[in-house]
Amino acid sequence: MLSMPSLTRAVAALALLAAVAAPPARADEAQADYSGEDIVRILHDNGYKALLETDKQGDPMIRSAAAGSRYTVYFYDCTADEPRRCKALSFFLTWTNTQLKLTLDEVNEFSNRFRTPKMTLRDEVIAFQVNLPVAATAPAHIVSLLTLWERSLANADRFFTEVAARRKASPS
Repeated sequence: MLSMPSLTRAVAALALLAAVAAPPARADEAQADYSGEDIVRILHDNGYKALLETDKQGDPMIRSAAAGSRYTVYFYDCTADEPRRCKALSFFLTWTNTQLKLTLDEVNEFSNRFRTPKMTLRDEVIAFQVNLPVAATAPAHIVSLLTLWERSLANADRFFTEVAARRKASPS
């Protein structure tokens, strides 16, 4: 059993260790907007690949992958000054519908079943998109949005498997 002075020193040492090991307060503070570099850092820190590019409007754009799918992160509501800082992100990917052959009714079924993401079908292309406002959010919230995106990709994969199984069970 530790004596009171020893216990006090041990608690003080643990508090000092926690203060040194803790991330800076900035990591949990909300930011008004994010640069492409900020989002790349968050992606890298959480084990995702991220290649920063620039879109035709000069805004940041990131190419990444999760759950076996390559996707693009588009930035919106960006400042004109460099580095551009943006208030919204859009996680976006497409599949060609030549293999999946989803009908519009099936795309609507997915959209009715899952609140997020938005799935659309146009000209044999299935678009899959989650729009995320990031203004006034902490980096930790963006990490939770990444989890939502990855879960959405897994939901889509399960849905595609389910549709294929339904078709196999009742050929038309």
